Amino acid sequence: MDITFYNDIENIFTQQRLSVFKQDGVDEITCVARYLYNIEICKSLYPSLHIFEITLRNVLDKALADYAKCQNWYDILPLNIESKNKVEEAKRKIKKHGKSITHDRIISELTLGFWTTFLTTKYSQNAFQSVIIKKCFNKVPNNQRSIKALQRVFEKMRLLRNRVSHYERLIHWKDLKD
Repeated sequence: MDITFYNDIENIFTQQRLSVFKQDGVDEITCVARYLYNIEICKSLYPSLHIFEITLRNVLDKALADYAKCQNWYDILPLNIESKNKVEEAKRKIKKHGKSITHDRIISELTLGFWTTFLTTKYSQNAFQSVIIKKCFNKVPNNQRSIKALQRVFEKMRLLRNRVSHYERLIHWKDLKD
């Protein structure tokens, strides 16, 4: 590979971004090949992660609405301050785009981090967390249904989804198949 061509690529993508693909001292061709291969891995994971995120969001929304006996559970349940702020931020964003605030718009505007928070110890004292576990994860084996086990899985999924969404390096992950 012509070094000028590689330098142009490095100027566009930044040395810092490409350096993770050269950590073991490989040449420029291998570095660019790894970068392109990583993009393909990200592309291949995106549909599954999309389905995961939409499914998680929708099952949690349904379980929380059933528990609160109303669709606007996010205005009624005792959410922590972070979650309340995220709901308000979602409402502001919807308004800013000139749209009316509806349940479906709020739900779709909330981030994956918002949803995975329900599966952390932050909500372990809230009765709705056990309802979520029973309703949404009833097919998960009992030994994997604890909040700590679920939190590990969903935090890994959130991290993977964020890395894929930003085309960050994945080719070094040894347990990507898990």
